[in-house]
Amino acid sequence: MSETMASRLREASPGELDPSADPRLAPDHPFLRVGTWRAFVAGEGRDEVRLVASIDPRQRVPAGLIGAIGFIATRGDVRRPATGAAMRLALAAAESWLLASGASMVRCPVQFSTWYGHRAVTDGFPEQGGPPPFPMEPVSGPGLAEVLSAARFTVAHTAASYQVPVERWVAGAQLGERLMRSAGFSDRPIRLDRLDAELGAIHAISMAAFRRSWGFSGISLDEFQAIYRPLVPHIEPAFVRLAVSPDGTPVGFVLALADPAASPGGPDARFVVKSIAVLPEVRHSAPGVGTGLAVAVHRQAAARGYAAAVHACVADEAYTQRISARFGERIRSYATFEKVLP
Repeated sequence: MSETMASRLREASPGELDPSADPRLAPDHPFLRVGTWRAFVAGEGRDEVRLVASIDPRQRVPAGLIGAIGFIATRGDVRRPATGAAMRLALAAAESWLLASGASMVRCPVQFSTWYGHRAVTDGFPEQGGPPPFPMEPVSGPGLAEVLSAARFTVAHTAASYQVPVERWVAGAQLGERLMRSAGFSDRPIRLDRLDAELGAIHAISMAAFRRSWGFSGISLDEFQAIYRPLVPHIEPAFVRLAVSPDGTPVGFVLALADPAASPGGPDARFVVKSIAVLPEVRHSAPGVGTGLAVAVHRQAAARGYAAAVHACVADEAYTQRISARFGERIRSYATFEKVLP
């Protein structure tokens, strides 16, 4: 690294970061009870690049810890030579810090862990005529995937988002709804008047349902609440629904939210289905509960004037991907990358 290039790089500790830009970077964030991070800034002016490297001891492979690089922010296009050089400089500094911290592998872009957000956009960029971003979508400009590939990262996980006509999807998925009802399960909206208990149930379901998902690591209830509590002012309870057993025990949930960029009833109105999870034992003993939950939330959206749904960030290997692809149109593609450290 030349002296000129090195002078364009600086490191910031958590206490120096501005949490108003992203509350996940606050110096008292629950993540810091178990993990640690460093921010690296390279370049100047419109070529400045900023990213955060993190270590979480709960994320491991047999060879050692998994590090993460995320919160990537660029003022310019990384396809510009100067911005691309700053990105490479920041990535190299982050990798060096992760290696010194005991990581044997790094994943990117990952904000701490997959719970906090991950994935780079690889196709369907809004800047190139793709649909506008939707709430809670990973955002990255064209060129990031190419920069990571040039830095010897390889694709570890892929996903896509689909835009689906609501009425067509409901008509095609009613069998799941009937199976759910015939097995004695019902659904209800989240109760905001007992939010702590509801988030506790959703956390427990998530830990069990996603355990075999790519990139999974357990997180505490405090961390889980820190992720989802900020969403509460923006949610419509009818769009966050719980599946309950005959005795009233929550066994699954669906998280969806309206896209505030378009009013219900308008030509561009859409809502976003972010997550669906069902306890594994229920999924095996009563097939259809997950689909029944999805039908319920689509019906709620249709009644409010939403003609289209975005099935967000569906893993390419997931069963739900086939359903979304059958009834809808793929509008965006994503990838998460990883690299074995020397």
